[in-house]
Amino acid sequence: MRYWLVTCPEEDVQGGVWLKWYKEKCVAIGWPPNRNKLEGDAAKSSWAKARNRLKEMKPDDKVIPFLRKWRIGPIGKIVKVKASDTDWLPTVEKGNFKRNPKEAELGRRIFLEWENDQMPVHGQIAKIPEKYRKKKTPLTRQTIKEISKEDFESFANILRNPDNWVSIEFGAANIKSSPGTNLSQRFLREGFERILNEYKLAYKEPKAKHSLAQLITEDMPNYLEQIIPRSEIYKIEGSAGKGNWAGCPWIAIFDRQITESAQSGYYPVFLFKENMKGVYLSLNQGITDIKERYKENPRKVLRRYALDFRGQLEVIPEKFSENEINLEVKNKSDLASYYEDGNICARFYPADSLPNDEQFIRDIGEILEIYSFLVDRDKEVGEEEDFGVKEKNFEDLRKFRAHKRYERNQGLAKKAKKIHKYKCQACGFHFVEVYGPIGKDFIEAHHLRTLSLFKGQKVSFDPKADFAVLCSNCHRMIHRYEDPGDLKGFRSLIGKKEL
Repeated sequence: MRYWLVTCPEEDVQGGVWLKWYKEKCVAIGWPPNRNKLEGDAAKSSWAKARNRLKEMKPDDKVIPFLRKWRIGPIGKIVKVKASDTDWLPTVEKGNFKRNPKEAELGRRIFLEWENDQMPVHGQIAKIPEKYRKKKTPLTRQTIKEISKEDFESFANILRNPDNWVSIEFGAANIKSSPGTNLSQRFLREGFERILNEYKLAYKEPKAKHSLAQLITEDMPNYLEQIIPRSEIYKIEGSAGKGNWAGCPWIAIFDRQITESAQSGYYPVFLFKENMKGVYLSLNQGITDIKERYKENPRKVLRRYALDFRGQLEVIPEKFSENEINLEVKNKSDLASYYEDGNICARFYPADSLPNDEQFIRDIGEILEIYSFLVDRDKEVGEEEDFGVKEKNFEDLRKFRAHKRYERNQGLAKKAKKIHKYKCQACGFHFVEVYGPIGKDFIEAHHLRTLSLFKGQKVSFDPKADFAVLCSNCHRMIHRYEDPGDLKGFRSLIGKKEL
């Protein structure tokens, strides 16, 4: 086993590059292949040295990213090296690398498995204490540097000490900052403190263009998007009320497979008490949809669903053991009060003893793990058998489950049905024509788009272009068809022309 430092030129990249590396589990070096070949004569001596070291890196070797300014990232174990000229996959877009703005950069990737035990989490890094720094000597000026086992262990000990952990300081290009916002390792704590301390006063002022409203609806969500791993699968949104100030503002994290709004599904959400005595981090439910569907007693339904969700969770971390939350809502008809019934699990942060950013980030990571467990939980084995995918390999099954979750995204499904109406777009079946009034407005939404979302990019869906409406039989059969996204081909299979 060998040990390496790989330089991350964070300051040379517009908006930074470290968080992208962390989320995509890699480090990367540059020298675009159109001018710098991995084999043959090297155009520059620096490239000759870097490529030789690149060729020597092997799976199971250990890597520590070096972010300059005496900052290092967590330890990563090499899984594979994808550094050939044909493997080029830039981590920096064209125009964003200061030293070479004409090309996309840093595309020779070394894929890693980040070590989690006693390491900085969720994109945090470690600052090397003064006493460990050699006078005026940086760790390295080289892109890749091999280090001794002794030096590696020294860096590992620094990384294992939480006192050294800091959040990356993001470039202003990535976050829209409002007056008084400090984009530092204390951003979350200071942001929550400001909301809790100033919201009551702001409530008496016009909301339009108010800096506190901007902090809740823009700055905090933008910051969370930067620090949350795999943030491309999430939509992060904050609300201080529509039109007027809300009694209980919130900041939520929506898994796009479940919902893209606070009205439906379930999601983690920061919920502020109306009296501003504290804030909850709660796994909660969409209220509006439940109220519309269960008009008689929506609170009872929310509590029943919350109990069911808790039953699915084998273990709930002790810090999220609060099953009951109290938002101190004065008007019990206020929508915010229903969040008290919809709470699945939560942690409360009193206004006078907010934790540091390190703890907030850990808690967000833990509640996202709980969220992911529920999202991935397989409750539809029978449905998989009906659709003919149970016998397929794991990857096919995983994609099918994700595909079905997007179809169950109620907001998208409703929009698709409203656009395409209620006649099967494959066979022409109309439920009302056969079943009468009980078939009114019944049809199933089918997701047509190829599941490229598993390649990591941010995804959004057009309910008109990306969905079709199908009767129950056609819906099941199209999932057995060779390409479930090819509606035209499926029509030909069953002998139907364009409807």
